[in-house]
Amino acid sequence: MEHRDKEFDGKTIPLDGNTFTGCTFRNCCLVLEAAGETPPDLGANRFEGDCALGFKGKGAAGLHLLAMLYHRGGEGGRRIVEQLFDQVRQGAYLTLVKRGRRKP
Repeated sequence: MEHRDKEFDGKTIPLDGNTFTGCTFRNCCLVLEAAGETPPDLGANRFEGDCALGFKGKGAAGLHLLAMLYHRGGEGGRRIVEQLFDQVRQGAYLTLVKRGRRKP
C-alpha cells in the first residue's frame, strides 16, 4: 500500500508491503518482518520524537544473525557486520547474494 504525505503519531507501523513518501512519523515503532521479497520503500520521510525500529519473523532472524556474528564470531564476524554497516552508511543498501556469489 502506498502512503504519501501522511502523519503517523504514536502508532506501530508495519513496513512490509508498504511505500512511504513524504510522511511524518512521530513516536512510532516501525516494524519489519521481511516476509516478502520486495523491501519496503521509505523515501523523503521525517522521523520525530521517540521513533524505533522493531523486527519480527524473518526480520528478527536476520538481526539475530548479525548480533551472533558480532558477539560470537570473533574478529572475522565483527568485520562482516562492520562491512555491512559501512555499506549502509555509504548508501549501498545490501549486497545481493545469487547462486553463492556476491554481487555489489
